[in-house]
Amino acid sequence: MKITDRELERLGELANIDIDPYSREKLIMEMPRILEFVEKVQNAVILEEADETGPEGSAADMREDLPAICLDRDVVLGQAPDSHKGHFRVPPVIDGDRA
Repeated sequence: MKITDRELERLGELANIDIDPYSREKLIMEMPRILEFVEKVQNAVILEEADETGPEGSAADMREDLPAICLDRDVVLGQAPDSHKGHFRVPPVIDGDRA
């Protein structure tokens, strides 16, 4: 399946990423292989049902979720580098206008 330049542009918009011209040409050429791989993964047959809890153990090994005493909000926020109106304030981690 060949992907057009317009389709790649739309994918970039949906993913909220800018694709430079060099990468655009490379992606257009590689996209059929990527889509073929995704299709193979989607059509893969799962031979054995995996344990839902992962490798650590079964659901029976999990502890009961019980309420417990929490830390005092004012004490914790008082130790934070920055807070505002009862919440932690963190610096932005994404550059640019989109944040």
